[in-house]
Formats: sequence, C-alpha cells, structure tokens
Amino acid sequence: CVDQFIAHLDDNISIGTPFACCLSKSGDILSQWRAYAKDGFGVSIGFDREKLDVYDGIIGNNLDPKHRLTLSDISYMDINV
Repeated sequence: CVDQFIAHLDDNISIGTPFACCLSKSGDILSQWRAYAKDGFGVSIGFDREKLDVYDGIIGNNLDPKHRLTLSDISYMDINV
C-alpha cells in the first residue's frame, strides 16, 4: 500500500517542490479541528504508524531524498523568549 502511494506521488507530483502536512500523535483534538478544518467541517484521516513501514523516520523503502516520505517530531517554541 505504501509503495503504491509513493509510486502515485512519483507519477503525479512535480519533483523539486516539497510538500508538508501536520499530524498529531493524539487522536481527536477539538482545538485542531477548529483551527485547521474550517471549524470542524474538514476531513480527518487516521494512520497507524506501525503499519506505515516506518524505519528511522522514513516511510517505505525509497532512500532518495527527492522522493522520500518522512515522519519527524516537531517542537514549537516561543521565538520571543
């Protein structure tokens, strides 16, 4: 399934333009629905990290940085500190 998704990306997305999305380890968080999904009118997609074939943050087996899907933790901080 992951290999088919990566093949679809290879065929349909212009190389050289990075894409990003934000995910949460927590499930249903009302504040995220309000902030990111037009006050709850958006779409939610759940992923099981165990089934995504994740190794060292890389999804699937494509090691080429131009075609790689990765998962990384993000830490937010106040830039005024």
